[in-house]
Amino acid sequence: MDMFSPHAQSTIDSIAGTSTEAANTEQIVEDEYVEETAGLSTEEQGELGHPESPTEQVIADISECQIEVLDPSFNYFTRPNRNQLAVFFKYHPQQEIPDPVLKKSVKRKDGTIRKWLSYCKIKKAMFCSVCLAFLKSHETNSFIEGMTDKRHVHQRIVEEHEKSAMHNVCAEAFFLKSSSVGVDDLLLFKQMSENISNEVREAGMFSIQVATTQDITSKDQCSIIVRYVKECIKEKLLAIVECESSTGKNLFKLVMEVLKSCKLEITKCIGSSTDGAANMQGQYNGFSSWLSTESPEQVHIWFNAHILNLVLADTTKVVVASASLFSLLNDIAVFIRDSYQRMNTWEEVSQDPHHRRISVIGETRWWSKDAALRKVLGEFSNPDSALFLSLIYTLSKIEESVSSKPEVRVRAKAYAESLLKYESILTAQSFLRIFELTTPLSKYLQTSQMDISKAVHMVQGTY
Repeated sequence: MDMFSPHAQSTIDSIAGTSTEAANTEQIVEDEYVEETAGLSTEEQGELGHPESPTEQVIADISECQIEVLDPSFNYFTRPNRNQLAVFFKYHPQQEIPDPVLKKSVKRKDGTIRKWLSYCKIKKAMFCSVCLAFLKSHETNSFIEGMTDKRHVHQRIVEEHEKSAMHNVCAEAFFLKSSSVGVDDLLLFKQMSENISNEVREAGMFSIQVATTQDITSKDQCSIIVRYVKECIKEKLLAIVECESSTGKNLFKLVMEVLKSCKLEITKCIGSSTDGAANMQGQYNGFSSWLSTESPEQVHIWFNAHILNLVLADTTKVVVASASLFSLLNDIAVFIRDSYQRMNTWEEVSQDPHHRRISVIGETRWWSKDAALRKVLGEFSNPDSALFLSLIYTLSKIEESVSSKPEVRVRAKAYAESLLKYESILTAQSFLRIFELTTPLSKYLQTSQMDISKAVHMVQGTY
């Protein structure tokens, strides 16, 4: 049955598979018991007790191990209660998918697995386990109800769900819950760190990448990544530690403690890479300066991808025309997504075979402005892929809708007029040309197997 986890099902199968043998054994035990108790009184038989059958013993062992998933009334493809989350996530993900098209969607392009994706064999539907567990009771989506439409399944999984704000909030809630790790998780992490440390020591030298960011609880977390060569270039996360102070000296001490705990010599560190903040590359008290006191030969590099994307971010903000354009695109996306009625109008008008939606621009997603612009205006070399006309028509229908509130109709009219301005079209086409060169470069600079000569050639191509 699909209700049981693989472990529980195998236990049931083992009981069922040995039923004949167990029955024969039980009969022998019963006969021995009859012979042994012959001539004894009822009281004496009670004191002796009845022997436990092999099947009863197995069931008792299962009960003792507290395999909660044996309860057939528990539906693992519906929203669990808070006290059921542990059992719920022991069961998920279920990714034995018979359909090859759906099976392919479990893996991302980089080979990683979408662990939030779970398949119900009974309903023949795809579910999001983190949304089932953490989505607000009044909210829903197709992966809560069970996504059964196989058409453009990749588009539905990636564009419509995995990148959605709703899913990301649930994913953050899951990671926050998972941060309370148990002893087994700590042992596993320790083993992984030891394996990475051993590889780094065998490589003989390494470089480090250090970056800090706030987590969902507003605490500053420092990630330390090691990069080394062992048959090929490897880039591994060594540790994530809470950072109490973000000064260069404190970050240096933090890195030193991590390297010491992993038995890695700081003198073997030949390079460091950070962002361009003063606490990282300040001449006197920056992290790089403190690192050079222990490893004088190390070379400090400012993340090239970070430099490029900071330039692009500033470029889209410094000119009023570009700032207005991207603000307009984001406002329209939020405006349409905020109402199911407006979303229905969009779906009805666009008739897009790929079910694309207007993208919201994320502040921390460097490529989000490019993605939002290309969806509306299309690629510079392929304008036919644009949703521009559908968007204008959608806004016009909202403006003409007598059932909509007056302020909604006024906003729809203002958005449409702004999009149709010559200045907006010219600015959009200019940035399409820019992004056509910078986006591939930005993505390539973030790959772990980057070829330096190819990267230099791509940089020169943007001049």
